[in-house]
Amino acid sequence: MTDHAANNIEAHSRSLKEVLKDKHYKVGYFQREYKWTRDNIENLIVDLERSFMSNWSPGHSQADVATYSKYFMGPIVLFFDKVEISIVDGQQRLTSFTLLMIFLNRKLNEVSDTKDKLLNYIYSDYFGVESYNFNIPERVDVLNFLFRGVPFSESVLRNESCENLMMRYGDVEELFPIVLLHPEVLPLFITWITEKLVFIEIKTQTSDSAYTIFETMNDRGLQLTPTEMLKSYLLSKSGDDTKIKALDVIWKNKIGALKAYSNEADQDFFRAWLRAKYAITIRTSERGAVNEDFEKIGTRFHSWVQENDVKQLGLQASEDFYFFVHSDFNFYSDVYLRLLDYEYNEKPDEHNLRLLSYKGISHSLSYPLIMAPLHKMDDEATIIAKIDVVVKFIDAFGAYRLLLNEPITHSAIRNGLYTKTRDIRGATVDELIGRFEAEIKDYRNHFLNDVSYVPYNASHSKYILARLFKQRIKSENFENLYFQRKRDSYVLYQFLRPQDFEPEVQKIPRELKGIFMDSLCSYCIVPKDIIAEIDRMPTPKRILALMRRGYIQEYVNDGEPEVVNDLMLYFMTRNKRLKERIMSLWKV
Repeated sequence: MTDHAANNIEAHSRSLKEVLKDKHYKVGYFQREYKWTRDNIENLIVDLERSFMSNWSPGHSQADVATYSKYFMGPIVLFFDKVEISIVDGQQRLTSFTLLMIFLNRKLNEVSDTKDKLLNYIYSDYFGVESYNFNIPERVDVLNFLFRGVPFSESVLRNESCENLMMRYGDVEELFPIVLLHPEVLPLFITWITEKLVFIEIKTQTSDSAYTIFETMNDRGLQLTPTEMLKSYLLSKSGDDTKIKALDVIWKNKIGALKAYSNEADQDFFRAWLRAKYAITIRTSERGAVNEDFEKIGTRFHSWVQENDVKQLGLQASEDFYFFVHSDFNFYSDVYLRLLDYEYNEKPDEHNLRLLSYKGISHSLSYPLIMAPLHKMDDEATIIAKIDVVVKFIDAFGAYRLLLNEPITHSAIRNGLYTKTRDIRGATVDELIGRFEAEIKDYRNHFLNDVSYVPYNASHSKYILARLFKQRIKSENFENLYFQRKRDSYVLYQFLRPQDFEPEVQKIPRELKGIFMDSLCSYCIVPKDIIAEIDRMPTPKRILALMRRGYIQEYVNDGEPEVVNDLMLYFMTRNKRLKERIMSLWKV
């Protein structure tokens, strides 16, 4: 960096309010796309909740938030381009916070008399023109939809960032902890994130200076990652140079294979492995509770290993460290790579781990649970069997909680799944089946006996129907069933609507009409290019056409067209069969 560039640089500590409120940014073309994943959103929300709840106590007021601890969000690099600020580094985080503020603004509107209190974090006046604080024209339609509910053309989603904005906002809705939405908690949480999150704003007057800083931070920076610090510690304790060189080759090969999936896959692996096999203690939900093994591994696994090398990992002599890397690290990294292949490989017969990843339990909870019973002495058949049993449990556990309207957010289920992870270490296949069958049986009985009609839910009904569709037609790509990305993709279609019942009102008790409308029985998934044709048909013919084409799969090849002339019979029959199919699919 030249002296001239250095003279143009200012660095200041800024709150989220100072960074985002009434600010207007543009994003350079060299890094324009928004690429955060569900895992990134989850990690952010989990970290924010954990930090806030470690300070909050019942009865606290806004004044108490002033005493809460700050939370460091890292640096952002900016430069002034005439009158507008350009983001060189930090747009992924700030875009994600914009989605979070849209969500929080909507939730605050529901519990407060003050409307759109967070408006200026999202949308504000800029030299007499109102616009979104992120001034990126191609994203306006999606932001209008998320913020104001304005419909948009599906062609907008061909843009990678726009499609990702939609998916990540859905993740925020699904993953945000219920405890933070309580009317007494939400305003304090909002004050905390706007006032107590700390960014280091690095601002320059020239693009050259900004890009120099960006390159230094991202390409030539010397700061070691947790993975690199763990490697340094383990290999330094492993013996002579010959052993260290051999371990270095293994380490580089495995980390390289992990990073082929994502830049942070190596760190995710260590968190999963150490939680799966070694973590013992879990932070309680009590006021003032401190982080324990499971939480510490999530934030600083490299230092946790150093603090627990003897007590929990059994590492004392150099031979212990050598075999820990040569044998254990080698085995469990291969297991993790196998799980990533199951999830990301688009084979015609997609693995359940891939299917549940679209609407299931988060990686940070599911992967440790899958790895926990595995042992490096297991043969291939045993490894496959154990993975299969645990994945079936996770799949069924998540699906039944959705169907029973129970949350699957990280905060709602983490302690329960952390405890299971600890308890099933080294378990046999039979032990796993016995434990998980008993738990899923409780969910199945609850669903069978306490759910009269399978309810429609905007958040997950398409997922449930897509999974049932995939069960019958395994060759259909699930992503094509679940997302509306391609011309031949599928959409959730309501084929029984209020106006369809009017001619039949004498056959249907009026009090059941609402149940019809709120039931999954009134929906199916169909290719979007047939909707116009199906819509033109009268109700009985519409249902019959969908049945004969295989889209109402509970009637495929049944030869029961008479049900379409009696909506009550149709409804009750399909509801019964839907429940049977759900019970057949989601079991251990």
